[in-house]
Amino acid sequence: MTLTIEVTGELEVALKAQALQQSVSADGMARRILAEALTPVVKREIGFTSELPILHLGTIGSLHREDIYDDVR
Repeated sequence: MTLTIEVTGELEVALKAQALQQSVSADGMARRILAEALTPVVKREIGFTSELPILHLGTIGSLHREDIYDDVR
């Protein structure tokens, strides 16, 4: 799919300046900006969560095999 967006004025100048600063083409810079802006929306729509739950279970000391598995004699 190809999408064409006409950019003029201050936005064009800012896009070209940022692209030049990062040594990429203006098209590449525009793609990067759009991808970064849309990624959270896409992840939210498909139900993707990027963060793992944090469980605070307290301090656990050194573990031995018998602490983890029940096949130890």
